[in-house]
Amino acid sequence: ILQVGAGGRLRISNGTTGGQVYVTNSTAPFSPSVPVTVSGDITLSSSGLATIAASAITTTKIANNSVTVGKISTTSGTAGSTTYLRGDGTWSTPSSGGSSQKIQILNSNVGGVITDLDVRTIVMNLNGSGVTAGSITIPSSSSYATGTILYFSIYNFTGTSSTWTVTSANSTLYSGNTVNSNGVSMSSGAPLGASMSAFRLMADGNGNWIRLL
Repeated sequence: ILQVGAGGRLRISNGTTGGQVYVTNSTAPFSPSVPVTVSGDITLSSSGLATIAASAITTTKIANNSVTVGKISTTSGTAGSTTYLRGDGTWSTPSSGGSSQKIQILNSNVGGVITDLDVRTIVMNLNGSGVTAGSITIPSSSSYATGTILYFSIYNFTGTSSTWTVTSANSTLYSGNTVNSNGVSMSSGAPLGASMSAFRLMADGNGNWIRLL
């Protein structure tokens, strides 16, 4: 393999094709072997360009928990703790309606105040009492995305004359200008009326709460 050329200089034998490399033999004196072609997951061109084969990097070759968020970031959007990677390769922030579905229970026969914007269902337990004037305060309609619905459920009360007043700062509440057939009349701060056990309010995107039948 090693040849002595003119003037006593060593000469390495030629390869059989471009892009080959010299490796040492596996036993002493570990002299260079004949040129070999690089094989496996990587190929080498005659100009020294190394190429990783398609599908060569598999999950079995990647250590667990070794891929950081920055390694899968794309030019469209930003990778972070509040975003997710969509199937089209872009980063997006989940809508509040998709992830915010909390329930708040009011164990009181006088009402309560809702401050958590992630709450979507409000359950009012009257503890077997009759109520003549209850009050519920909710955030401003402008604090929610258009079309957000709050669900209210009233239970465990006596009689049929429980009257609830809903107020919302900087918002107007609507369900028409007249009393509905189920005894509900609602404007800003107006009572819901008698015989109520459930109702819904929707943010209309214009600073108003609209009662849904």
